Amino acid sequence: GKATRAEAVWLTLAFTCVGDELRSGNRKGSDVMSIIGMRKTAELLVDREPMDWLLYNKIVGFLRNERPGGDGKYTGAIELAEACLLGNTRGSCALALLFLSDGKPSDE
Repeated sequence: GKATRAEAVWLTLAFTCVGDELRSGNRKGSDVMSIIGMRKTAELLVDREPMDWLLYNKIVGFLRNERPGGDGKYTGAIELAEACLLGNTRGSCALALLFLSDGKPSDE
């Protein structure tokens, strides 16, 4: 069958953001990634883990374990993302921040 939107997100993160980047040599183990889940509360799913094949497999594993559901609260996710960015001790690394959602924010 067709991939769901959630599956498409996990596959894109694994295949494109990690796998393709590792194969091309653009990323190495000294580069890190964090992933924050947005639900009723923000949850740090991956905390500054090295960009390697272990991370790739972990993200693919989210296909089975992480399911969308409930409201997507942006405020907590933004605050957690800020904490992750401020906790970065590697001044020379590139930073990127992506928010993936299937609807408008549920924050009030």
